[in-house]
Amino acid sequence: MDFSHEKITKINFVTKIKSHSYSISIYCSLIELAKSFHTLISNEDYTGSLSVYRTFLENYVELINLIDDDNYLKHIELEFHEHKLRTLKSAKNGNVYLKSLVEIVGTEIPKKEVLIKDIKRELGIKNSYRIKDKFSMANMLREYEAVYAELCSEAHCNLGSLFTRHFEYNEAKKQIGVSIYNQDVAEKHSIYVSILAVQLIDAGIRIVSSLDPKLKPEFESLKQNFDEQHLAINT
Repeated sequence: MDFSHEKITKINFVTKIKSHSYSISIYCSLIELAKSFHTLISNEDYTGSLSVYRTFLENYVELINLIDDDNYLKHIELEFHEHKLRTLKSAKNGNVYLKSLVEIVGTEIPKKEVLIKDIKRELGIKNSYRIKDKFSMANMLREYEAVYAELCSEAHCNLGSLFTRHFEYNEAKKQIGVSIYNQDVAEKHSIYVSILAVQLIDAGIRIVSSLDPKLKPEFESLKQNFDEQHLAINT
C-alpha cells in the first residue's frame, strides 16, 4: 500500500486522454480503499471492512476492463448518464430530496435520453452491463460467484452475516449468546487481506504497463518479493 501510494505520483499519463485519467482515478480509489480496509482491520473493527473490500473489488474489475477493452470507456459513461437520468426522473416524480433539480428536469431529461440512446447505438447494445457481466469480462466469474457473493451478504442485512458477527456458542453452557465486536471473525477476514494485497499489486502492474512501462520492473519486483514472502509464510 505504501509502495502504491509513493509510485502513483511518478506515473506519467496524458490527462487529455479520458481513458488515462479514468484509469488513474480508479487506481487512486483502489489505494484509498485499501487504506480504509487496512485501518478497519488494524483497529479490529471488522464489521463493515468487507463492504469496503467489496467496493475495492468492483473498482478493480472496472480497471481491468477499462485497460483491456477500448470500448469500455463508453460503458462507464453510459452507466453514469443512466444514473443521472434516474435521478432526474425521480426529481420529476416529486422526490422531496431532489427539489433543487425540478427546474431543470424539463430540459435535462430529453438530453440524457438522447445521449443514452446514441451511446447504446454506438456500442450496439440494448442494455448496460450488469455487475456479473463486468466480472465475466474481467475473467473473474469464479470470484463473482464465490467471493463477491459473500461480500454482498456482508454488505446487506443478511442472516448469515448477523450470525457470524454477533452470535456465539458457549460449548460449556450449551448456550447461544449475542455479542458485539466479536473478535472470532478475525480469522475469516485474514484471507481477504492477502487477496486485496495481490490485487492492488496487480492493479499497479496493469496501470504502468498501459500508461508508463518504464516503471513496470519496479512493480514486478514488488510482486516477486510479495510472492516469495507469502510462500515462506505458508511453508
